[in-house]
Amino acid sequence: MNPPRVLFLPAVLLPPRSMDCLGDVVQESEVVTPWGTVGPIALRERDGVGVYVLPYSGHPTRLDPRGTMWAAKSLGVQRVLIWERVVGLDEHLQRGDMVVPTDYIDWTKRLPTTLFTDRGAGYLSQVPPFCPETHGIVKDHLARVGVEPREGVYLGVDGPRRETPAEARMYRLWGAHVLGMNVIPEVVFAKELELCYGVLATVTEVAADRPQPAPQGEVREVLRKVLDVLPHIVEDLSRTPHCHCGESQAAARARGILPDDWRQWVPT
Repeated sequence: MNPPRVLFLPAVLLPPRSMDCLGDVVQESEVVTPWGTVGPIALRERDGVGVYVLPYSGHPTRLDPRGTMWAAKSLGVQRVLIWERVVGLDEHLQRGDMVVPTDYIDWTKRLPTTLFTDRGAGYLSQVPPFCPETHGIVKDHLARVGVEPREGVYLGVDGPRRETPAEARMYRLWGAHVLGMNVIPEVVFAKELELCYGVLATVTEVAADRPQPAPQGEVREVLRKVLDVLPHIVEDLSRTPHCHCGESQAAARARGILPDDWRQWVPT
C-alpha cells in the first residue's frame, strides 16, 4: 500500500459501519499537536488504497480544527475532504440536495483564523477558496449516480446554535447559499499547511425563515448514493498528483510570511 494521501472527515449522521465501504481498519493512531492529542485516527485500506478517517462526532479530541489540520500534515496527508451536513439558506435548496461550495464567508468568532499569527500569515491569498481539483473529482463521481450538486457560497458560523429567522434573511442578503459549522476556519488552516481542502455538503435542514418540510427519506437516499461512490472518490483523490493549492504558500515563504518548515512555528 502506498502512503495514504487523503484524510476524510465525515460530519454527517451515517448508518453504523458505513465507513466499511472504505475498507478495513488496519491501524489506529493518535497525533500530538500544539492543541492536544488528536485521534484515534483510523487508517482504512481497500484494494491497496489507504485513507485516514476521523469523524467529527464521538471523540472529544475532534473539536479543535487547528489540531486536526496539524495532525493531517504530520501524517503526510496532501488532501482533506469533509462531508458535512448544512442548512439550506437559498430558497431553491431542499433537504437531500448536495452542494459543492465555490466560495465562503467567515462569520466565526471563537478561534483565530490563521495559525501563524506572529508572521502576518493572515495575508495569505484565499483564491481559490477550495481545491478545484478535489471538487472536480467529487462532482464527476456524483454525476455517475445521478446526483448533480449545486454550487454556491458557504457561510461558516460557530456552533452548535441554529440561526434565527432574522439571521437567515441577513445571511441570504450577504449572498450565502448554505450554512455550516465545521469548514471554517479549518479550510484556512489547511491552506497555510499546503493541504488541498474540499467540501461535500448535504442539505439536511432548510433555513429558519423557510417553511419546514416533513422528512420524506430524501436525505437517507442521497447519503446512500454518496456512500456508493465514496470509495471511488477517495481512490481518485489518492492517485491524483498534488495540485496547485500550495503555490501561494511557496510565494509566502519566499517573502518570509510563512516559515520554511511548518514545524518551526510553536503557538504561545
